[in-house]
Amino acid sequence: MFCLSECYEVTILRYKLYGKLEPLTVLLGLWQEVLLDFITQLSRLYIGTTKYDTILVVVDYYTKIAKFILTTTNIAIPEFVALFYENIELKYSSLKGIVSDQDTRITSKFWAKVYTYSLIK
Repeated sequence: MFCLSECYEVTILRYKLYGKLEPLTVLLGLWQEVLLDFITQLSRLYIGTTKYDTILVVVDYYTKIAKFILTTTNIAIPEFVALFYENIELKYSSLKGIVSDQDTRITSKFWAKVYTYSLIK
């Protein structure tokens, strides 16, 4: 008779063991840490003469309140920082952290401009 426990003992791992996962810290206040992401490849929307085809989604990590900001796919870093600063930083105070995927728009140049806008050295 074949025993299942012996089969499990002989099983060879064909992948590297996962590393330790650490959860994000839960903050105790509104708009201290946000999640950033872009929704792209939308149909064009014209407001006046300005064309929009992307939505910047900013979610408060604590309350899960989302803000949707119209923008364009080819937004430059200074324009992106100005948009973020005017719509988030000025309304909800300075942030302690930003979580995002590995988007090419959120780079060290983005952080340098954020610090310039916030007058942080």
